[in-house]
Amino acid sequence: MTVKMRAPGSYKGHPIFFSGGSSNNVASTLLIDVPEADVATLLRMGFVIEPIEWQYKVLANSANSTLDANAIAGARHCVLNVSGGANLSHTTDIAANMIAEIQNARIGDTWRIRIVNVNSGTVTLVGGTGVTITGTAAVATNRTVEFMATYSAANTIGLQNIGFGNAV
Repeated sequence: MTVKMRAPGSYKGHPIFFSGGSSNNVASTLLIDVPEADVATLLRMGFVIEPIEWQYKVLANSANSTLDANAIAGARHCVLNVSGGANLSHTTDIAANMIAEIQNARIGDTWRIRIVNVNSGTVTLVGGTGVTITGTAAVATNRTVEFMATYSAANTIGLQNIGFGNAV
């Protein structure tokens, strides 16, 4: 696994060599993917862990399915655009897999999940093992629903509906 880190400006364009023998150049954005084993060393060098702000995924599925953890966890704002069929139910991945997507996950961490329904019918979100959904889990056609996800205990995530969006 790698961790996204932000380098001090003086490292811009320079290669960083890792303990496993690989290397990576620091991009003009100062962001670099670092093997997990080298994070502590780079923290001492002034690098900081960079949380992923936004991620966008698409699910085009005409049958009920399970949402992969990487579609609804791993960034501060996860947006999932759902299309493919009428009146479908999509079950979240298990809480343990969602937690594994979060860099340096700690109990109390929160993030937002926005479901955008461009389906021809209602999409209903169902909690997988260890995932509890509070509030309405149904997303009407051409609407969005926003959830606040909370890593609340070991292998436990709560999804709280925090609002409906306008037509998409």
